[in-house]
Amino acid sequence: MHREWTPKQTVRTVLFHIAILMTIIVLCANVDAMVVSDVTIDDTLEQDAVRETITVDLENNTLPAIKFSLPEGARDVVVNGRRVDPVNGSVDIALSCIRCSFSIVYVLPGVVVVEGPDLRSFSRTLNLPASPENMDYLLRLPEGSTVSAIGSEPSIVPSPTELRTDGQRIIVRWTRSHPALPERYFVRYSDDAAAHEEGSFLSELLEWPVWVLIGVALAIGIAAGMGAQRHLHERFREDESLPFVPYKLLSPDERIVVKLLEAQDVIDQKEVGKRLSWSKSKVSAIMTGLEHKEVVSREKVGRNYKVKLEKAIKE
Repeated sequence: MHREWTPKQTVRTVLFHIAILMTIIVLCANVDAMVVSDVTIDDTLEQDAVRETITVDLENNTLPAIKFSLPEGARDVVVNGRRVDPVNGSVDIALSCIRCSFSIVYVLPGVVVVEGPDLRSFSRTLNLPASPENMDYLLRLPEGSTVSAIGSEPSIVPSPTELRTDGQRIIVRWTRSHPALPERYFVRYSDDAAAHEEGSFLSELLEWPVWVLIGVALAIGIAAGMGAQRHLHERFREDESLPFVPYKLLSPDERIVVKLLEAQDVIDQKEVGKRLSWSKSKVSAIMTGLEHKEVVSREKVGRNYKVKLEKAIKE
């Protein structure tokens, strides 16, 4: 039997279906509308822990709040400048905006591995609830630390976008567009640059071929020094302190360093190694020799040396 619908029933049915359709549209909008545009992660290493700051920029947000899951072991959690206590490893972050951002700071212990005397490594696998359009990750090494090339694995994984220093810390930076997460980030570094430099130099001296070469060089140096002393005594009998150093008294490597200093006068000892692509132990040995000959003077600044040219070289 065919049932005829009254106008009132027809209107109710249409309104019912419209309500269902609007509900579906709203639910889909809540799921898909939010866009995580930019994420900045700023990590600062201190001893065996890292202080991590995450800043998230959102667009087209329709949610009143989100639940942010913390890495296991995170403590001292601060959300938007206010200290909060996590519940079951996560925090609720209120969102009352369409375009907005929030920041979360926490300390993550036990992320630094001791690989040897003054040698450390940091490993972090980044994973976010939603993949951002852009991600900027900065890792600040402890003060005075340097990236170390010791070990079978590369010192920095993956290859950094930028490697720089702020005068106290080395900063490793990775920039990603639509990053494929999770992704592992790794850095191996020397915890005490000065001690590592001296230790590397001493370890090289412990090898017996080096001692043999030192003995031969010492004998040659003594003979050359005695001859040079007689020559200088004849030429500068009235002056005990020469205003310059004879060219023949310097080794080829020492002459290169002096030429570099003549162009700049004062330079960081580490910078010498970088410009000449020399090892730290080689630079340290050459600077010690030049300082002994009073060609340069060195002033210790933190874990580095400021090197100043005191005398020029002449033929």
